[in-house]
Amino acid sequence: MRAMNHNIGMLISRLNERSHRWLAGELARAGLAGLAPSHGDVLAFLFQKGEAAMHEIAEFAHRTRPTMESSPPDQVPAHSP
Repeated sequence: MRAMNHNIGMLISRLNERSHRWLAGELARAGLAGLAPSHGDVLAFLFQKGEAAMHEIAEFAHRTRPTMESSPPDQVPAHSP
Protein backbone atom coordinates (compact mmCIF):
# COMPACT_ATOMS: atom_id res chain seq x y z
CA MET A 1 0.00 0.00 0.00
CA ARG A 2 2.87 2.38 0.74
CA ALA A 3 4.25 2.08 -2.81
CA MET A 4 0.80 2.83 -4.18
CA ASN A 5 0.54 6.00 -2.06
CA HIS A 6 3.98 7.06 -3.29
CA ASN A 7 2.91 6.58 -6.91
CA ILE A 8 -0.31 8.52 -6.40
CA GLY A 9 1.60 11.39 -4.82
CA MET A 10 4.09 11.40 -7.68
CA LEU A 11 1.30 11.39 -10.27
CA ILE A 12 -0.53 14.23 -8.55
CA SER A 13 2.69 16.23 -8.41
CA ARG A 14 3.37 15.66 -12.11
CA LEU A 15 -0.19 16.56 -13.05
CA ASN A 16 0.03 19.76 -11.01
CA GLU A 17 3.37 20.77 -12.53
CA ARG A 18 2.32 20.00 -16.11
CA SER A 19 -1.07 21.68 -15.83
CA HIS A 20 0.61 24.76 -14.31
CA ARG A 21 3.11 24.86 -17.17
CA TRP A 22 0.34 24.43 -19.77
CA LEU A 23 -1.83 27.13 -18.22
CA ALA A 24 1.10 29.56 -17.96
CA GLY A 25 1.75 28.98 -21.67
CA GLU A 26 -1.89 29.62 -22.55
CA LEU A 27 -1.89 32.83 -20.49
CA ALA A 28 1.27 33.98 -22.29
CA ARG A 29 -0.29 33.22 -25.69
CA ALA A 30 -3.32 35.28 -24.65
CA GLY A 31 -1.05 38.25 -23.94
CA LEU A 32 -1.01 37.78 -20.17
CA ALA A 33 2.62 36.68 -19.79
CA GLY A 34 3.04 38.29 -16.35
CA LEU A 35 0.00 36.50 -14.96
CA ALA A 36 0.59 33.16 -13.26
CA PRO A 37 -2.04 30.45 -12.72
CA SER A 38 -1.65 31.05 -8.97
CA HIS A 39 -3.13 34.54 -9.44
CA GLY A 40 -6.50 32.97 -10.29
CA ASP A 41 -7.71 32.77 -6.67
CA VAL A 42 -6.87 36.41 -6.06
CA LEU A 43 -8.52 37.63 -9.26
CA ALA A 44 -11.67 35.53 -8.74
CA PHE A 45 -12.03 36.91 -5.22
CA LEU A 46 -11.58 40.51 -6.36
CA PHE A 47 -14.01 40.12 -9.26
CA GLN A 48 -16.61 38.77 -6.82
CA LYS A 49 -16.04 41.20 -3.98
CA GLY A 50 -14.80 44.30 -5.80
CA GLU A 51 -12.57 45.58 -3.02
CA ALA A 52 -10.94 43.76 -0.14
CA ALA A 53 -8.28 44.20 2.48
CA MET A 54 -4.99 42.47 1.82
CA HIS A 55 -5.51 40.06 4.74
CA GLU A 56 -8.91 39.00 3.31
CA ILE A 57 -7.38 38.27 -0.09
CA ALA A 58 -4.47 36.38 1.46
CA GLU A 59 -6.81 34.29 3.61
CA PHE A 60 -9.05 33.44 0.65
CA ALA A 61 -6.08 32.52 -1.57
CA HIS A 62 -4.38 30.51 1.20
CA ARG A 63 -1.32 32.77 1.04
CA THR A 64 0.50 34.81 3.64
CA ARG A 65 0.19 38.57 3.55
CA PRO A 66 3.93 39.12 2.89
CA THR A 67 3.67 36.77 -0.11
CA MET A 68 0.77 38.79 -1.46
CA GLU A 69 2.62 42.07 -1.01
CA SER A 70 5.76 40.87 -2.77
CA SER A 71 4.13 40.70 -6.23
CA PRO A 72 4.78 43.76 -8.39
CA PRO A 73 1.51 45.61 -9.07
CA ASP A 74 2.16 45.75 -12.83
CA GLN A 75 1.60 41.99 -13.02
CA VAL A 76 -2.09 42.29 -12.20
CA PRO A 77 -4.30 43.59 -15.03
CA ALA A 78 -6.54 46.54 -14.28
CA HIS A 79 -10.21 45.75 -13.71
CA SER A 80 -12.95 48.19 -14.46
CA PRO A 81 -16.34 47.34 -12.92
